[in-house]
Amino acid sequence: MKLRPWAILELLYFLFVWPRGAYNLVSTLKGVLASVHDSDCHDKLSYYYLAEELDATYQGMMIALPPEDWQDLGTMSLPQFSSLLQEWANSVNLKAFTSSPRKPKKKKPKPPYDPRHPHVSTARLLAEKKKSRGSPPK
Repeated sequence: MKLRPWAILELLYFLFVWPRGAYNLVSTLKGVLASVHDSDCHDKLSYYYLAEELDATYQGMMIALPPEDWQDLGTMSLPQFSSLLQEWANSVNLKAFTSSPRKPKKKKPKPPYDPRHPHVSTARLLAEKKKSRGSPPK
């Protein structure tokens, strides 16, 4: 099977550019939320809930707002855009996006000792097998 050059470029775009964009988006979210809320707030966030909320909100905004309304964001200066992001981050309810820490695992009870079926380690069995064969000539 021979790949066409443009197919390779599309594959590289998919493998490199999309994850990089997602990483930049998450880093921006962390920075903006940390600048408005306490600096370690992103340690408590559930990125699953955050991504789910962004997906639902994005789809709704694409339906409700025409593309012309979004063009103003592209012409903003960096200080204007960052202050707008901070204003939006100020209205985020972080309690809705906190992660649920896992409970510690319950210890399994140790199985009762059965003398008819004693445990023998695999390492011991392998060593005995090697010894019974004898060491190979060098």
